[in-house]
Amino acid sequence: DMYQADFRELEPLLDDLLDKKNDNLEDAERAVAAKGMATAANLLSQKFTLVITNVPYLGIRSQSNTLRSFCEKFYNQSKHDLATAFQDRFGASEKCATIACVSPKPWLFLSSYQDFRKSLLKNSQWNILSLLGTGAFSSISGAVVNICLNIHTFDNPRANHFFAGID
Repeated sequence: DMYQADFRELEPLLDDLLDKKNDNLEDAERAVAAKGMATAANLLSQKFTLVITNVPYLGIRSQSNTLRSFCEKFYNQSKHDLATAFQDRFGASEKCATIACVSPKPWLFLSSYQDFRKSLLKNSQWNILSLLGTGAFSSISGAVVNICLNIHTFDNPRANHFFAGID
């Protein structure tokens, strides 16, 4: 079963599919997509010391029922956007792990993220918070995405810890 198999078990099978001469373009595309998903699943299952990422943005209203249920079950405090669920997941990676993440900034102030913010304040040291704004991506025009860069180290916060805030 592909959903329960370890990536090391799937990788040779996916490689075989990709290596075969296949005249059916749809089958070839499915094999490439499956390999990409399996690789991503393998990466997400590991523990990390440093994660630097621009997470995928997908609000809860645009999520499929399966994805929404998964986020509600495992990332209830951060479920309202896939971006914050990713931050939550990476934060649970490893004690003393650091995450540098570009994400939509509503989690900084919306009441639906209050528990997520409290958890971050309680369980991590904030290193940098920079409000990048709506013009941060040159490829996206207008006020489509309003983002921030936040860097946290998941360790018990020290009383004398300072962090940088950049607007």
